[in-house]
Amino acid sequence: EKNIAKKIAVSLSKKIPLLYIEPPFGSLGSRFAKMVNENAGQLSFYNHFPELRHNEIMGWGKKSPLKSNFSLIFLRDNKDFSQMEEEINEIQNAICSNFKIIELRAIGESKLARFFSLQYMTDMIAYYMAILVAKDPSITPALKDLKKKLRERSVIPYS
Repeated sequence: EKNIAKKIAVSLSKKIPLLYIEPPFGSLGSRFAKMVNENAGQLSFYNHFPELRHNEIMGWGKKSPLKSNFSLIFLRDNKDFSQMEEEINEIQNAICSNFKIIELRAIGESKLARFFSLQYMTDMIAYYMAILVAKDPSITPALKDLKKKLRERSVIPYS
């Protein structure tokens, strides 16, 4: 199978995806988590690397049966700052001894090209995650129902 997005989606099918993102790509974590939540009906979370090296590393370092519920995905720039690159490599080495990490590297010369390369890949992963649970990613009945109820109560002006 040459479809990397589909392979990753399959590997995430019984896991909770947790993305760690370099600061320039922060919005991609939010977008991916929301797409997985909404379209695949599955939990997903994200955070930034500075948080991982500060507080969250403590949770990944301890032995816990809960960790087996998660799959870590690192979104990385192919033009990392040398200091950030070293820090992320050290974090990855510390966690990897007990945990498999999926690493996605940006492709392209400009920041915009690299951003969109990761956006495309994460969008396709979320899409395949929805397809794998036989869910049409374009239909979101729970969200539609909530908006309808809130509209009826005049809480939000959604159409």
